[in-house]
Amino acid sequence: MRAIIFQATSDVLQVAMISQEIVTAAWCCRILLEASPELNRLPQLWLTHMLDHMQRPGQSRDDIVRRSAGLPAAFVALFTAEPTGHPKTLLYTGIMP
Repeated sequence: MRAIIFQATSDVLQVAMISQEIVTAAWCCRILLEASPELNRLPQLWLTHMLDHMQRPGQSRDDIVRRSAGLPAAFVALFTAEPTGHPKTLLYTGIMP
């Protein structure tokens, strides 16, 4: 099961995953509630990867247009995935990189 999850999440920027914000948020919430520390770390790793992707040098207008919906949807999914009553560490990391 874990091998399937790790394989499915090897590239968080895949359109199929990002375009389904509600499903992604529910999936991330479940991962954040898992007892496994290696699973709990995944949403933070995805957030770091997305922030790094946005800030990479040499971007053009095409990069901005291409990510105009997918990347913001992925951020919203990660931020809303944090369970109620738990610290909002992903949100804090996203607004204070």
